[in-house]
Amino acid sequence: MSAIMRMVIQTDYDGAQNSGNAESFQVSAVYAYDEDEYETELTSRIDRNKFYRSVRDVATDLDLHPDSLDIEEEYLEK
Repeated sequence: MSAIMRMVIQTDYDGAQNSGNAESFQVSAVYAYDEDEYETELTSRIDRNKFYRSVRDVATDLDLHPDSLDIEEEYLEK
């Protein structure tokens, strides 16, 4: 895979709120895309039980530089 240009992070706010972590979210899935839009799933590299306050924090946990990425958040609706 070439350099990652874009990430899509599916977030789950319901799980966090139910456990008393208001304004936080958990990650349901993470997808990365290179300049050719080739998709790589990165979900297995994330602790899905961890609570995040920012999608930038997710990128940092993946050892990526959030300032060099286009990061999109998709809200997981139940």
